[in-house]
Amino acid sequence: MAVIRMRNSRCLLLAMLVLGESWASDTFADPLTLDEVLSSSRQHAPLILEADAAQRIAQANARAAYGAFDTVLEQDNYGRLSGFWDGKITDTRLSKRFQSFNTRVYTGYRISDGEFPIYEDVLFTNSLGEIKVGVALSLLRDRDFDQDRFRLLDTRLARNRADLDLQLTQVQVQFQAMSIYQEWLAQGLALRAYDELLALAITRQQAFEKRVERGDLARIFLNENQQNILKREVLVNETQRAFINAAQRLSFYYRDFAGRPVVPDLNQLPQDFAEKKVLVLHDLNGDVLEAVSDRPELRLVENEMDLAQAELRLGRNLLKPSLDVSLETARDFGSGSITREGTDVILAMNFSIPLERTQARGRISAAQARLDQLQYKQQRINEQLVIEVQNLANDIEAARRFVAITDQEVVQAEIMQQAERRRFENGASDFFLLNLREENTADAKIRNIQAQAEYFVALAAYYAATVQLDQLGL
Repeated sequence: MAVIRMRNSRCLLLAMLVLGESWASDTFADPLTLDEVLSSSRQHAPLILEADAAQRIAQANARAAYGAFDTVLEQDNYGRLSGFWDGKITDTRLSKRFQSFNTRVYTGYRISDGEFPIYEDVLFTNSLGEIKVGVALSLLRDRDFDQDRFRLLDTRLARNRADLDLQLTQVQVQFQAMSIYQEWLAQGLALRAYDELLALAITRQQAFEKRVERGDLARIFLNENQQNILKREVLVNETQRAFINAAQRLSFYYRDFAGRPVVPDLNQLPQDFAEKKVLVLHDLNGDVLEAVSDRPELRLVENEMDLAQAELRLGRNLLKPSLDVSLETARDFGSGSITREGTDVILAMNFSIPLERTQARGRISAAQARLDQLQYKQQRINEQLVIEVQNLANDIEAARRFVAITDQEVVQAEIMQQAERRRFENGASDFFLLNLREENTADAKIRNIQAQAEYFVALAAYYAATVQLDQLGL
């Protein structure tokens, strides 16, 4: 008898400790809300921070690509260190390139000193030097597009890809945070339900012990109820393990201000799921089409198609002959030879044509094949996304009906349990039936908890599939 009492005391202590953690949520800690988790995840989740860093890299690369069109200052210095001739020259140039017509505008100042051989007469300037101004442009190949402008477009598209990857990562991470939060909440509520079931058995054991001492109850009832206590302790232990594991997983998304993972406990467990949200789809087809058009996956394919179009454009540019024209004016100042008086205006043209153009044709064929591949990819993703969104809408409706059914199941189970308890207290029922009613009520509560969790996870999946950023805390 003393052994049974000691064991029951330990069971009661366990139940009080576990239940005490649940009750403490009303007085010691505010419940952890989904909005808090989503806010923390948005700011500190490593996957989002990693994608954000990749976005900043892409932005920097896009900015660096404009370096091909930067203003450039150059200077050449020439002079003999020995020999009969002592001529030296300094040539300074400032140039700026523009995208239109592959234009390059330049100006320069050149001045010489000393003597040069006659075959280097072109290096002479008058005493105050020579100033020149010129413009060069392309009329055929490279006029509208070339390798540098392709790089500009490529890095701009890479920046777009990084933006879309960031959004896609944010959506996926927030969906995972929502799902794991619902799992944590469901395991915590299930733990409370099993705690209550265990507490009923422990309280009944104490009452049975008193009745056995008075002699109005057979000792076998103590043994049978002790068996129920052990069975319910197993349920509590298994659910507690699942709750702790869920809390550990949730800490990947729920973090403190410094970004360190925080493992929530029972003190932070809400009393119930959030207010039930009912998603009404008046125009499913319209909603699906609108949702699919916003998906980052499709926009990523469109981005790839833009890049393939640029590669095709670059290949076609290589097919063209090259015709470059430059116009330059130059004038010497100061004293010097009469041959350097006046203003020189120089027009230059350079023409070339590729005869075989193998590289250009190969690039064009590859780009066209790439476009065909991406069109099929776009079709596949579009059809898959339509099916995904439609299935999720069906899942939400089925989950909503399941929640409604289990709500009624809990109500009916509690009615039957209360009725059976009154019958038991009046001697019209037995312990076996009362225990069965209690377990049926606990099972109904667990099914209801699981149904609600599945409903909210389905809702989160729909929000992610339809890119509802506000619902995802973005």
